[in-house]
Amino acid sequence: MLNEYEKVSNKINEIITSISEYADEKTIFDIQQINRNFTIKVEDFFKEGRKLNIGVIGRVKAGKSSFLNTLLFHGEEVLPKAATPKTATLTKMEYSDENRVVIEFYSEDEWEGIEEDARLGDKNEITKSAKELVNMARDRGINVPDILSQVSIDKTFNDYSELLEFLNNYVGENGTYTPLVRSVIIYMNREEFKDISIVDTPGLNDPIPSRTQKTKEFIEVCDVVFFLSRAGSFLDVNDWELLCKQLPQKGVKKMVLV
Repeated sequence: MLNEYEKVSNKINEIITSISEYADEKTIFDIQQINRNFTIKVEDFFKEGRKLNIGVIGRVKAGKSSFLNTLLFHGEEVLPKAATPKTATLTKMEYSDENRVVIEFYSEDEWEGIEEDARLGDKNEITKSAKELVNMARDRGINVPDILSQVSIDKTFNDYSELLEFLNNYVGENGTYTPLVRSVIIYMNREEFKDISIVDTPGLNDPIPSRTQKTKEFIEVCDVVFFLSRAGSFLDVNDWELLCKQLPQKGVKKMVLV
């Protein structure tokens, strides 16, 4: 069955090749993005041990991290939160017999793709996102090949304060290695996390394009969404814009308004 899907992806690549001499750069990029999204969904569908994906989504400073800290960690500030947006990458929470955190970096091929997109400049959200990540890595003096060669970091933790101190360098807005992090998975020995993956996402209207792009990519494989809206301006015009323009196109199976 998987081979049949690969044939579709290969066919799209053939189409791109056949029209590349005549089509403009934006058209080629848009078709490539269709193939990327298709591949993401296929890989997710065939993923062994796939869990129910639950996403917490909303505008910047809607209270997503605070909501999860209250719901899951008895109010302790495990997930970074502040007056300015701090969740700069996807943070997953899943079950494990041992409390540990796994930092997943982009692969070398993925980073090459990001650098390639970055060279296209400000043509669209994806190229803006890529340009921003490459600039952040350069400005922070990161030895990119050295970090990416690690693939991931797997670290155990004893308590939430130890976890938070470690996370800030990889998830925080100003974290040294945040630009190179694809995702973070926090594994906890808690029964309620079995068979599910709860994800704290960057804001959909984040002024930093890379955060918004990561959220959109996750929505591609999301099953259930908790959409947070501030009580003082519940479902205002900005929320409706996000609901109408972002979520319906991504195939979310169920949405809960909070």
